Amino acid sequence: MEAIKNSIKTALVVDDDMTNRLVLCALLKDFGYISIESENGAEAVCAVENNYIDIVLLDVMMPVMDGYEAAKIIKSKTGRFIPIIFLTAMTDE
Repeated sequence: MEAIKNSIKTALVVDDDMTNRLVLCALLKDFGYISIESENGAEAVCAVENNYIDIVLLDVMMPVMDGYEAAKIIKSKTGRFIPIIFLTAMTDE
């Protein structure tokens, strides 16, 4: 089982916009990742608790729980380093 964990990489894609999730999952597939999707931060926390996740792509602004709060909880609960990449459609205007 350990060999499988090391050879198959799993990405958690968290975004409340389904189109964004579909595009990101398609791109990640091209790089050999299996993707798990979540619509909000609360779902993301559950996904990390129940799956071996190698990387998280996390939207900042979402309903239920935003990306900042989800990242704090994920970091505190996992006990290991998981890279988190924040995504946003916000502009500085």
